[in-house]
Amino acid sequence: KCSLSIQGMDRRRVLILIDGRPVLGSWAGIVDLGTLSLGEVKRIEVVKGPLSSLYASGAIGGVVNIITGGSSKPPGYSTSLLCKVDPNWNSSIGWSHRIGFKRGDTSMRLNFEVQTHDGYYLRSGEDQVNSPVMIGYSIGTNLHRPLTSSLSLNFDGALNLRRAQRKGLNLSYADNFELDRFSLCPALRCSTGNVKLTLSLYTARCGLENYQTYIEYEDRVKRVDELRSRSFEATKNILGFEKGEQLPGLRRQDEKLTRLELQVNGGDKTLRWVTGGDAGSKVFYSDNISGGEQRRKEVSLFAQAERTLSPPLSLLGGIRYEYSDAYGSDLSPKLAVMGRMRNVFKERDSLILRASLSKGYRAPDFKELYYDLPYSTKSMAIIGGELLRKYTPWEPKLKPEVSLGITLGPEYIRDDRLRIYTNFFWTELWNALQFVPIDPNSRTYRRLLDLFPRGKFSGGRVDPDVPEYTRTVANIARVRVIGAEFYTSMKTGDWSASLSYTSLHAEDITTGERLEGKPTDLLKIKLGRAVRLGGPLTLHIGVSYRYSHGERVRDEILPDLHRLDAQLSLKIGSRYLLSVGVQNLTDEKNVRHLRQLPGRTVYVLTNIDF
Repeated sequence: KCSLSIQGMDRRRVLILIDGRPVLGSWAGIVDLGTLSLGEVKRIEVVKGPLSSLYASGAIGGVVNIITGGSSKPPGYSTSLLCKVDPNWNSSIGWSHRIGFKRGDTSMRLNFEVQTHDGYYLRSGEDQVNSPVMIGYSIGTNLHRPLTSSLSLNFDGALNLRRAQRKGLNLSYADNFELDRFSLCPALRCSTGNVKLTLSLYTARCGLENYQTYIEYEDRVKRVDELRSRSFEATKNILGFEKGEQLPGLRRQDEKLTRLELQVNGGDKTLRWVTGGDAGSKVFYSDNISGGEQRRKEVSLFAQAERTLSPPLSLLGGIRYEYSDAYGSDLSPKLAVMGRMRNVFKERDSLILRASLSKGYRAPDFKELYYDLPYSTKSMAIIGGELLRKYTPWEPKLKPEVSLGITLGPEYIRDDRLRIYTNFFWTELWNALQFVPIDPNSRTYRRLLDLFPRGKFSGGRVDPDVPEYTRTVANIARVRVIGAEFYTSMKTGDWSASLSYTSLHAEDITTGERLEGKPTDLLKIKLGRAVRLGGPLTLHIGVSYRYSHGERVRDEILPDLHRLDAQLSLKIGSRYLLSVGVQNLTDEKNVRHLRQLPGRTVYVLTNIDF
């Protein structure tokens, strides 16, 4: 997982897409990016602001759209190997392969990827592995076949498997994670004059399972230190350890999604519109106190149209209707306008003005509803909001989050060599979902003490230096985020540079207090140069610096975050690329708050095309 955020909205409120379609397998709205196959990534697009009108529930802060290469790559074979090593010699390895075929007008692509990860440690000398050892496999295919001169068939398929294991604090049990995700998407494409139509049917399934087991190694418990090894050893421990009795705590989440979509591009005055619908279901099961199986069904319809009214002005409007058997229905509209003026200051430059008004929507996830952590060595137990109501029915039912967002800003572009972008944003969020402590003097807390013995939801005191308390999920009234973004990039000759700065203020309107985990200042600087060594050899040198200020947890302001990354890349013609880099070069870290782990990391990436 990563600390992804857009305009002050954390990763629970940012939607991850692959080729414009939602990725299943989120936990509390969070998709583990480490479970995605990235071997075929062509580019990554980031769209900011509430976008639930088109994409799906959860896009309150924006979307990150990962665009893959599809069948556009030429026939042949390519392989890519990425290896990362941290100071403790724990490694992460990713090895991907692509094979492209073409016979006549029909083209096909197959890709296969293997990923392994040794895990890493929060503190030196501590026995717990904080990031689990992992092995994963990904298989993908793409087929493109013309049927007539104006009609073609495109087919995409993907299968993703992940297995992971993390040792517990007392070294006698393991947390086991299993993820299975696959998708199919046939599409028909038709061209008539300057109008292009695409009709697609996307089907996806995902299963996520987490369970605990005792681990028996003859007459003793295998020490976690022995997992500090190469990826081969990590793989062996995942697939071959001896399991003892399974502990209570099985959690299983299954998701299904079917999307029918029609896209139309072109026509008079450059009309582009998208319409379609989603049908999905989610099932959550736990053998702990959550009460067995929970089900949810969701249906939605969406439409969006973009039209150029006159050469400098275009208008975009969209709406999404969403129905949930748990929360009823909701409408999420969006309206945006863009004006473009050319040759403003010099030839071939342009000035773009953008403004948008949109509504966002996000329903509570299964974790926020039914998560339970009955035992804790740090005197903190967690119970989901809906699960809490099972034992304390006087507690209010969780409500979906609803947001209203406004963005406004200009952008200046000159010859693809200079870009200056400024954006002002204002977002108000109602019914914000947050983990909050339960008042020890409340009726709810006393009820939990009566139902569960110390060490369960009573927050039994194991560590005498940590106070006793219990947390749950609740709607915390209204949240307002106001901020501004500035970005500029420049290319001249063999040099390139970019600078981005974001300033934001996030507060609970009811109490007037600033929100936790929201920095006030974010800065990123990148500098790169291409050095031509003669012939097909080109050396790329790059360095980047990131800075964060004003982040805090509860009443504590965290230290400023500084991070320096560097990379050297050698490109030989168009077929071979070798990159060597260092992430977190200064080894800046704050292990207490998990902001930068595991510290300095060296990586090597090589890619060969045949």
